[in-house]
Amino acid sequence: MKETLIKDKIQQVLKLIENKKLNEARIRIEAILETSPDIKELYPIICKLYIQAGMTDIPVEWVEIAIQIEPEIEKWLQEARKKFPITDKNRKSLFSKDETKLLEEISSYYKELALRPEIKEYVAWNFDGERMNPLNCSPYEFDIHITKYLFCKSYIDKNISVIDVGCGCGYSEILLSKWTANILGCDISPDAIALARILNPGIRFEVKSMEDLKKKADVIIAFEVIEHTKNWQEGLRHLVSLCKKHLIFSVPYNQPEGSWKWHNFFGFTEYVIAQYFNNFPRSILLDFYYQDETGYISKHPCVTNTVTIPTSLVVVVTKEKVNGLR
Repeated sequence: MKETLIKDKIQQVLKLIENKKLNEARIRIEAILETSPDIKELYPIICKLYIQAGMTDIPVEWVEIAIQIEPEIEKWLQEARKKFPITDKNRKSLFSKDETKLLEEISSYYKELALRPEIKEYVAWNFDGERMNPLNCSPYEFDIHITKYLFCKSYIDKNISVIDVGCGCGYSEILLSKWTANILGCDISPDAIALARILNPGIRFEVKSMEDLKKKADVIIAFEVIEHTKNWQEGLRHLVSLCKKHLIFSVPYNQPEGSWKWHNFFGFTEYVIAQYFNNFPRSILLDFYYQDETGYISKHPCVTNTVTIPTSLVVVVTKEKVNGLR
């Protein structure tokens, strides 16, 4: 009975990929792997999903299993990599030349750190897949995450104070420090903060939940945090009270109920967020942006690098208009 059910689910995923509904297919695959991690038939499907989305930086072990089941995967992947090279696929389309150079410097820094004997024990840390470890992540994963922080650049200068809520291992703080020295990173995970301090000496980090944060800053950043809270409305209200100028946060876009075990809230859309902010003063402004699964961020959900729906909703909350920062 269970085997038949899984086969039905796999067929549903294949249909979604065929119809180019890649984000929904990815969510379905994650749900199947959560309950049946040893289903090898999924790996060719996962590879097809990546290839169709132009994401060729696929974990080697997945590819090996996929090729054993469907040998033609190897040919498809080779052809895809000619079209979407791993090293520059995203960076050519996502970043300017200066940004690309900066990110390459940061990537090189983390690669060099990973080779140091005193850092070796941290390289294997994966934090249950909920926090990116810059010592072992793929170039694609790094670009997807760092794009949101590059997005923040227009809201930050040397006179701006920044708090990064849910900073994880602090992979973004080295980038933020290029724009301002007044940075605080906080996360609820002691292990993540321990690694953040090793990776970013000279930058302040605190083990602290969003709810316990008391310090104010000009700009508060909270990427992929709200969905983890016990009460997302109260969490947002608290962050708005702490930011002096801008709150920049993101949530998974219209994520199906129960599709990820670490999330407490699902179904976030611009309409859900806007409706909640109707209770705030009219002086507070909202701007919505959309990130697709290639990392591209656009003001309009249909103007992205892929044919899929956005994977992440990026929201900018402005408390006061500041020349040059909006």
